[in-house]
Amino acid sequence: MRVVLAVANPNVRLALELYLANEPGLLLVAVATDAAGTRALLRSVEPDALIVSCDLPDFPVEQLIEEARASGAGRAVIVLCPDEVTCAQALAAGATATVSSWDQPQALSDAVRSERDRVRAAGLPDTRR
Repeated sequence: MRVVLAVANPNVRLALELYLANEPGLLLVAVATDAAGTRALLRSVEPDALIVSCDLPDFPVEQLIEEARASGAGRAVIVLCPDEVTCAQALAAGATATVSSWDQPQALSDAVRSERDRVRAAGLPDTRR
């Protein structure tokens, strides 16, 4: 599964990059630090999944979720949220999964695996390279 990671906070971004690099079946193809960069990457690298933090500047994450889902059939959008309210809002906006800041690190791996399995079960192409 090809993934784009979009996180503004450099410490969180680096930690997630290192963590995701060891996730079997996942290829981190690009990293963005803002909404404009994320939008460009969604068009240029056409990932299977977007892992996006709610802290991206200059763009409502709800609109980014909508664009990510519209630009790729079956594309997973996993949103990293600071609290339960934000998680609920992200799911209402069309996120396929959420992971909150109070979850264990394993929750992100579980969400990625779940989305990978959903894509496979739906018969969508696995573009992992």
